[in-house]
Amino acid sequence: MMVARNYEKSENIARDRKPLQVEIRATGTFQSEDGKWKKIGHHADLLP
Repeated sequence: MMVARNYEKSENIARDRKPLQVEIRATGTFQSEDGKWKKIGHHADLLP
């Protein structure tokens, strides 16, 4: 099993069609199956 932590910056389009900048902290969990890494979990939360 492998766990990867990272920070992501992105731009979402809000309901009013205006771009909204977001920054999140994300954690992904991966497991090796038949020689390939497959994502088995993901969690993210907004940065302050």
